[in-house]
Amino acid sequence: MISLEPMVVFWESDPERSRIVRRACKICQGDISDPAIVSPRGVAHESEGYGITICGKDATRPDWWWKL
Repeated sequence: MISLEPMVVFWESDPERSRIVRRACKICQGDISDPAIVSPRGVAHESEGYGITICGKDATRPDWWWKL
């Protein structure tokens, strides 16, 4: 069964803060059901290493969410 509920991620340090995961990056093919990194626009990415996504985005900028 496929869930139609959107994925929501929360900040560990601020549980009131959340972000809806809207889609997967077309290059990274991030997993929207269990994202590793989520951009400020709600795009799921995969990591190439600390701070960089597979598609080359700098995920150290403000408001990027990282799974701990």
